[in-house]
Amino acid sequence: MRRATAAALLLFVVLSLVLTYPLALHLADAVEDPQDALLNVWITAWDGHQLLSDPLDLFDANIFYPYPRTLAYSELLLGNGLLALPVTAATGNPVLGYNVALLLSFVLSGFGTYLLVLALTRSPGAGMVAGTIFSFSAYRMTNMAQAQLLTTQWMPFALLALLQLMRRPRARHVVIFVLLFCLQALSSFYYAILLAMAAAGLVVWQLTVRVWLRARSGEGDGFHLRRVLLYLLLAAVLCVLIMLPFALPYFQVQRDLGFERSLADNEPFSASLRQYLMVPPGSLVHGRWLPSDDTPIAGGYAVDALFPGLVAVALSLWGLLRGRGRARWFFLLLALASLILSFGPRLYLAPGRPAGLEVNLPYAWLYALVPGFKALRAPVRFDALVMLSLAVLAGYGVAALRGSLKNRPRPQGRRAPMLLAMGVLLLVGLVAIESLVWPAAKAQPVPVGREVPQVYRWLADQGSEPVLELPMAFTPGGPQLDYQYLSTYHWRPTPDGYSGFVPPKHGQIVYEMERFPSERALSLLQALGVRHLVIHTGRFAASRWQEMERALSGMVDLELVESFGGDRVYEVTPRAFDGGELQVNVYFPPTATAGRPYAAYIIALNWGARSFAIKPTDVSEPAVAWQGEESTATADVPLVTSPHGGAAVIPLPMMAPTTPGRHRVTVREEDGPLGAWSFTGEVVVGEAGDSAFPVPIRLEAWEVAEAARPGDSLPVALTWRALGKIDAYYSLYVKLVDGEGNAVAGWDGQPRSGEAPTLLWVPGEVIEDSVTLALPGDLPAGEYMVEVGVYRATDLARCLTLDRDGAPVSRVMLGTVRVTE
Repeated sequence: MRRATAAALLLFVVLSLVLTYPLALHLADAVEDPQDALLNVWITAWDGHQLLSDPLDLFDANIFYPYPRTLAYSELLLGNGLLALPVTAATGNPVLGYNVALLLSFVLSGFGTYLLVLALTRSPGAGMVAGTIFSFSAYRMTNMAQAQLLTTQWMPFALLALLQLMRRPRARHVVIFVLLFCLQALSSFYYAILLAMAAAGLVVWQLTVRVWLRARSGEGDGFHLRRVLLYLLLAAVLCVLIMLPFALPYFQVQRDLGFERSLADNEPFSASLRQYLMVPPGSLVHGRWLPSDDTPIAGGYAVDALFPGLVAVALSLWGLLRGRGRARWFFLLLALASLILSFGPRLYLAPGRPAGLEVNLPYAWLYALVPGFKALRAPVRFDALVMLSLAVLAGYGVAALRGSLKNRPRPQGRRAPMLLAMGVLLLVGLVAIESLVWPAAKAQPVPVGREVPQVYRWLADQGSEPVLELPMAFTPGGPQLDYQYLSTYHWRPTPDGYSGFVPPKHGQIVYEMERFPSERALSLLQALGVRHLVIHTGRFAASRWQEMERALSGMVDLELVESFGGDRVYEVTPRAFDGGELQVNVYFPPTATAGRPYAAYIIALNWGARSFAIKPTDVSEPAVAWQGEESTATADVPLVTSPHGGAAVIPLPMMAPTTPGRHRVTVREEDGPLGAWSFTGEVVVGEAGDSAFPVPIRLEAWEVAEAARPGDSLPVALTWRALGKIDAYYSLYVKLVDGEGNAVAGWDGQPRSGEAPTLLWVPGEVIEDSVTLALPGDLPAGEYMVEVGVYRATDLARCLTLDRDGAPVSRVMLGTVRVTE
């Protein structure tokens, strides 16, 4: 048996090397994919780095500074981090450590399934075939770049430990199960949920079978059953206690930043019926007869291929029909349940083609009831349990074949074991051939060792203050995961980053830095505490870099300190922001709907000579009091407010009182990012509220003729200024009104007839516009007024522009036009 186990381990090592070609030949200097693979290199390297240097701050990763717990934006991969740590620590090469852990996921997934099936069937050959089916399934071979999907290795080990715990309850079995469960859970929280469901089902199955057998035979072993239940409870408590410190950061991120997936988010990443007939792109055996698709979908990756393989299906059916052991029926139920859950909230015939059923699938129920499900996005990952169950059932099938052969006349001498071994190798070979994708992996070169650009070695010796690289990742001209991977050589924090979740205000940082070297961008760098700014000049167009270089030469608070070829490093002079240069006011819409959401608006004007900036983690939480009843609201303050009269318009959501009437409301903050301020207003609460809201736009100047005649064209010249970032497309109107306020001529549309939409206005930008009013030919003589205003085209809601004092105005009257005969 030991020789067979050693042979099985060697088999999985060889298959892992062959079926990951050519990556297996470039473990030290290449990855399968330059996006998710590099992300996972960074995660595993960060895990190892923090475990050795600061394990208590494991989740405070160096991306998306200054947000805390940024490691919880994606999978923790701590199991892989532990596997990679010895290699990375010994070689200083995080790519090699990552790739070794990736290969071990194949080896250990196969070996763990081998041991599980060996314990169930007493057949080493059955274990070898089952391990090959599970480890090299189409699902795993399709997701070679995503290590978080390959970390299935601890599931079969954990289920084996649970079986041993229930058969022979001992303290050591509790320890082993808890260790293996936690390794799987810390490798992937997706698989933590899958394993917990499988383990719970196995416990229920085993206890049900045991109680049934006891009732049927009349034998009592109540003490033994109580001990099993006691040890299971102990194991569950230990798993919860160990996992709680690792799970809490995820729940905190979900609570603080609204990190949860809707059911609609799950549907593009759910399995479809067609996918269970699909093979990976490049499949050598089934590619001609079964469908395959390498078209990128949501997330940038091809549709998951889920075809289980003809050999696996045939052996599984044989195992159900002719196998021995009640546990096979549990794995049948587990396979069916996992298959149904992999379809997600509703059934799809093929990706993007709903089946048209109006009934929610069980996944939708679990989403509503089970904690943690709202953080999931990809129900298709339940296929890992489908394939593990099929692999075990196939193991039963191989064991049944072996038993059938034993009942036949045996060959003499050593021919019997040799023939059995050849039969097992034949089945393993058939499974491997069905799994064969050639080449199975890619080998994308990655700079390591001496190939790492010198600037990153230099940054490692300059302290631990934040650094930012331009152009930022995933922007025009910018890289993808290069910066994040290369940060493993200095580990300095950065406001940039990439993960499964992006914090809410990261887009504002990207917006400002795309316009660097503007004064607003420099002020934001100072607010973020960035010490070094690295500009990769070669990533910009030559004309763009020349423009930037000219602007940089005249900027204060920025000094060139080092150059490494095309990589230039600037040091940012620190600057304090206290809100003292701001003039804060609050606009209270005059009416509100009783018991419904109501929003006041904080208007902050910056009269200083420099932009005012805050960190994305700075939160304004003013106290709100209606008639003395106080509560706390949260205001989303923009990161940058322009100088010289720039404005930030900040909605302050709250609830209006339920009692109609005139109410007094006070809003105040003593120590927020905007300083100390307090304002009181009166609001009439009734059946309908005012929907008008202010926007950071000011009409700076205008020109209109003083006189006109009926039938003339009346030109109106307008000069607008964007006082802050405009968040939507707004339309403008210009109309001529009589003394009673009736419009007699008008125009409306987007600025410059759609050529200068408000969403593209840059803070501080001046927009020149002109419109022409066609006066009716029968317009009576008299005096008329020209009125200008802004509205939101989607719902016709009125927008309030700001006057020179920052006060909201619903319309601007440009002056009188005298119409003569």
